[in-house]
Amino acid sequence: MTNYEMMEKLADHIDGKMRLAMLIIDEAHYIKNPDAKRTKNIRCLDEESERILLMTGTPLENHVEEMCSLIDFIRPDMADEVRQNAYAAHIAGFREMLAPLYLRRLREHVLSELPSVEYEIEWCSMTDADRAFYAAAVMDRNFQAMRRISFLQEDMGSSAKALRLLELTTQAAEEKRKVIVYSFFRETVSKMAALLGSRCVGVITGSLPPAERQQVIDRFTQAPEGSVLVCQVQAGGTGLNIQTASVVIFCEPQIKPSLTNQAVSRVYRMGQSRNVLVFHLLCEGTVDEAVMERTALKQETFDAYAAVSSAAEAEAELADHEWIADIIEKERQKYLPAIL
Repeated sequence: MTNYEMMEKLADHIDGKMRLAMLIIDEAHYIKNPDAKRTKNIRCLDEESERILLMTGTPLENHVEEMCSLIDFIRPDMADEVRQNAYAAHIAGFREMLAPLYLRRLREHVLSELPSVEYEIEWCSMTDADRAFYAAAVMDRNFQAMRRISFLQEDMGSSAKALRLLELTTQAAEEKRKVIVYSFFRETVSKMAALLGSRCVGVITGSLPPAERQQVIDRFTQAPEGSVLVCQVQAGGTGLNIQTASVVIFCEPQIKPSLTNQAVSRVYRMGQSRNVLVFHLLCEGTVDEAVMERTALKQETFDAYAAVSSAAEAEAELADHEWIADIIEKERQKYLPAIL
């Protein structure tokens, strides 16, 4: 038993003489890129294993080729056929073609005792400061800054999203609920932790070692109702069990729907005793809307190809970098007249 990081050190010592009855790879979406060093490290064990089992809730995150890459890992003899048929519409027998290698089990099928999960979009009207900082980011063509809308300024008292977040966490405390706040951006995480003050009992970012992350989770578990954990979504959104919380707040929409789904799953899993409330903080008329539309398309691709192990016609998508350039230009055209 090991992890992806340790495989970096172990890969050079694999000599072709070790025999494994079964190689089990959890969170297998981390090896979807065949050219990545992480994937190559794992593939060192390929020939030494009699059987291989991949486990993941997200066999594809952006496009169907990612799923084909995973299939190539376990059944290279079928990979070409899968690729040839993947983009065709309504292929008879496609589900049967994948049946020998792909089993999808939905949470509601295996955890029928779980309470409900409810999703709410919280539209926040931009303050003057929000609008000014966002316009500057748009004119700089800074997509990552545009995504941090309403958290760009230092004064969170002028942030529409921050004010709404305070209202939601206060309401959660009144209902004796614990809260997890997620953001992709470390700067936003720091600002939210400072804003929440003593209510924030822990912060998890990518710089926190895995062992210390569990210590933060333990402290959050023991904290009183109303406590808040603030996490960078990549670090706090996978591999952790945080059922003690029942409210999840996203400071901005994520580019990949899998990031959102995995983050919610930290809370909505076996052991959860309360209904889970998920809030997305969005500003109207900004990049937030475009990102939500983009992730909806990616979710449709996942649903078509991976949700039930069958193929359907996927919408043609622009590459992410082309889409980002298009969104930046559209936002510039909206704000350019006002600046001129």
